[in-house]
Amino acid sequence: MPNTQPKRVAILIESTRAYGRGILQGIANWQRENESWLVHVEPRALYDLVPEWLKTWDGDGIIARIPDKEQAQILKQTGIPVVNLKSGVESQLGPVCIETDREKVGEIAAEHLLTRGFRNFAFIGIPNSLWSKRECAGFQQRVQEQGYACEKYNWLSEDILNYQDGSFSEEIDNIATWLSGLPKPLGVLAADDYLGIQVLAACQAAVLHVPDTVAVLGVDNEEEVCQLAYPTLSSVMPNNVKIGREAAAKLQRRMKGEPLSDETLRIPPIDVATRHSTDVTATNVPVVASAMAFIRKNCHRGINVVDVIEHVKISRSVLQRHFRKELNQSIYEVILSQRLQLVKDLLRESELSLQEITVRTGFKHLQHLNNIFKEKIGYPLNKYRQENHKS
Repeated sequence: MPNTQPKRVAILIESTRAYGRGILQGIANWQRENESWLVHVEPRALYDLVPEWLKTWDGDGIIARIPDKEQAQILKQTGIPVVNLKSGVESQLGPVCIETDREKVGEIAAEHLLTRGFRNFAFIGIPNSLWSKRECAGFQQRVQEQGYACEKYNWLSEDILNYQDGSFSEEIDNIATWLSGLPKPLGVLAADDYLGIQVLAACQAAVLHVPDTVAVLGVDNEEEVCQLAYPTLSSVMPNNVKIGREAAAKLQRRMKGEPLSDETLRIPPIDVATRHSTDVTATNVPVVASAMAFIRKNCHRGINVVDVIEHVKISRSVLQRHFRKELNQSIYEVILSQRLQLVKDLLRESELSLQEITVRTGFKHLQHLNNIFKEKIGYPLNKYRQENHKS
């Protein structure tokens, strides 16, 4: 008779951060739709040691985010199939690594700031961190493609490992001095949300107004942390739920003895959750600022270029010229971009039907919206919702 007992799976994923909890949600979603496991899970932080019980555990599979090579070696010695969710330990935990595409994180962050008119950029990352370096590389490449430079913060200490290290708080004055010396208005990407809060504190210490003088963007969308920040912190949203689903599917194959190729599967982030820290148009041209404020407030009403022209009360050709110079987009392109952003937000966050979303975002026909969305975003509406909906 076939074995009908559920597989025993240990999950070593940090529950102290939203990133890890999103992965856990993805694993749960996969189980609900496929096969239930007998799961061993416990509260963890990212740098916690491998639990002692696991060293002699007689289980069927492990999903793990273990950043330390020595701890990863302990997992390898168990002989149990492992799916690895943290780069840097592939030699111990191969053959599969699934993680966020950090270069793409940097690209999306740069695009977010570029479309808001920023021409001065800076990055502050975590010392000696591979994922932080990848974010920086993606961020730098995108702004350089547009003809701009990106400054990088150089930490006084390269030995910082976590936010409990006192050196983090001691660096705020140095970060404030660094920010003060950079050209403004300035768009800053911090490698994660906790570092983003440090940058906001440095801005306050340097009397740099956020977001008008310095716009600050974090990464990982730790929602409670971002909402607690002052001002509230915009953040790049990883698709960690998809990472969890992919991890569960890969582990299922490994537990069945199916061969897997040696590969790193990098999952692109979803988008930017825009909050007050980047909700600005970086321009010294008052009519552009006024037009952008009008577009952001009214784009869901189906406004067009004529409506914007009538609001700012200057000629179409003059405003178009300002938009091209300040934002590198036409008025129509900006309106469409804002409306499509609303569509993406509703697809992710709401249970509204596609027809209701069409109406609420100012489009006249669902098929027209679907065609434009697929052309500009790369997915049909249903596919985008399936990949990114919070469920």
